[in-house]
Amino acid sequence: MNPKTLGLGSGFYDIKDNFPDGPAPVDFELERIVDESGKQLQASNHIGSRPFNKEELERISRVGTCMACHADDGVDLAGKAPDDKAHQKAIRKMRK
Repeated sequence: MNPKTLGLGSGFYDIKDNFPDGPAPVDFELERIVDESGKQLQASNHIGSRPFNKEELERISRVGTCMACHADDGVDLAGKAPDDKAHQKAIRKMRK
């Protein structure tokens, strides 16, 4: 997942390069809207917009993670095994 789409910035921007004559007024890259803990770092001028909170960031980051390994293990698209036995079987398969 692209961190920039989550508001976390690209990770390539070095703020010090834009302020060669002294300290930068902020300590984060200007592309960042929010940090990994969900703390808003800057505002947007788009009416009604807001950054993702921590719970949303974590949930979005997990999308598709399990399906790569669980696709053939009876786990539904919501990421839930039909029962504990099926879940344990999927976990054992991942560990191999």
